[in-house]
Amino acid sequence: MTFYDLSTKLRDMDVVRASQRLNEETTLDAISYIPAHLGVVKAKIRSLADEKPEWGIKVLEGEDSNIFQIENRYKVEVPLQYWDNFLTIFNEDLKGKDCLNFSVMLNEQLIEAVEEDMGGLRKELKPALTEMYNERQFKSLDKIINLWTSWFKVQSYKTREDKGPVVSQEKKNKDIQSLYGKLIRTYGEDKGNLEMLLENIDSNQMLSGFDVFKNYDFLYGTRIQSFQDRVSLIFEAMIDVGFNTIQSIYVGDKEVLDKIEEESRAVKRVGNVLYPVGGSFTSKFFRLLKEMVENITTDEDKEIE
Repeated sequence: MTFYDLSTKLRDMDVVRASQRLNEETTLDAISYIPAHLGVVKAKIRSLADEKPEWGIKVLEGEDSNIFQIENRYKVEVPLQYWDNFLTIFNEDLKGKDCLNFSVMLNEQLIEAVEEDMGGLRKELKPALTEMYNERQFKSLDKIINLWTSWFKVQSYKTREDKGPVVSQEKKNKDIQSLYGKLIRTYGEDKGNLEMLLENIDSNQMLSGFDVFKNYDFLYGTRIQSFQDRVSLIFEAMIDVGFNTIQSIYVGDKEVLDKIEEESRAVKRVGNVLYPVGGSFTSKFFRLLKEMVENITTDEDKEIE
């Protein structure tokens, strides 16, 4: 903590010595302390630290007990015989120190508690991303892509980097690591957004509201350029930011397209592009496409001869 940060905390804290007890407000959670409550008090302080790192603290000294209060949220009445035990909540013995030092130390510990939680959230992010990109929907797309590459050779990858996917199938592990780095740089110190991000990843909710995903149309996929007997084919398989699967095949030969349109009801034609009617291409259709291309190009070669 810098001197500026510390001086700011000292200025903002409301630390009061008084012999009178504080008036309780309707939102106040109050307990009478005994040593058995040590864990309960620690848990309550941690939960308050989750809400914000700094709180106004008051310590009131009485004849028979001291009252420790965090704003209008939490009050602990501690009999004097248990006061030293109560202080073991903190990292050092505060006996003999004034309330100002006591308050400074507590606020520092609240900040440390937040940092511990942030560290835990950051550690959760990488496994959460890896798990998401290996869920059933993503694995199903991998199978379709692998089917394509088993029927048609990959001439090159044409996957766009500007509009996505965020993670390409051909560079999956590398891109997940890169995505993790971008998210940490953007949200690594933002507890609220990091928690929401992890929740959305876990429940497959829209991710486009987060800055890192905002400029991308797709979360995952590939765009493959293939050539089959001189016919240009471009296969695209993507999962968009709403977790919807989109597949298409560009065919650079009108005769092949006409023949496919006549022979197959498994696809819909829009110009030079074929889309799967059932949402996903099949190995059976890939075989038909390859046969159609081979037959037409063979016939063309015979005509030339």
